[in-house]
Amino acid sequence: MTRICVSTPIASPVEVTERLLLAYMNERAGSDGGVALSLRVPLTRRIGDLALVHDVVARGHWGRDSDNLNQNLAITWSSAGGGPYPNFGGVMNVYAEPDRRMSRLEIDGTYEPPGGLVGRVFDALVGSRIARASLAGLVDDIARAISPVTSSGSRR
Repeated sequence: MTRICVSTPIASPVEVTERLLLAYMNERAGSDGGVALSLRVPLTRRIGDLALVHDVVARGHWGRDSDNLNQNLAITWSSAGGGPYPNFGGVMNVYAEPDRRMSRLEIDGTYEPPGGLVGRVFDALVGSRIARASLAGLVDDIARAISPVTSSGSRR
């Protein structure tokens, strides 16, 4: 099992960011409740916008965290087209920053590399870096979509 956690700041208070995130996900939900998302990994900056892109279908439900402090989205996704891609399960949270005008969007979750031993070796060598980059890109894409001013420079 591989764990990934990425976050990025958003220039709006927690309550606003939560409302915008809920609207973002609801607007993209299909009739079956699935939300189509694109995971993107840039190949190189020198070539421009060339990237590996993989579409997933996400499903989730809103609730409170275990401490009843934050609204969160328990989220899972799987490949939209099948193939040897891992399924992901985790939580999307919005946290307050010290500056109350700011918040932080975070996705924290796990996946099991497909393919048994070969998949685990691939994940250890390069797969986990690809997964982290694609998740970081997704968080940044969502942050840009729900806030006109974001800064991915301080991503954790």
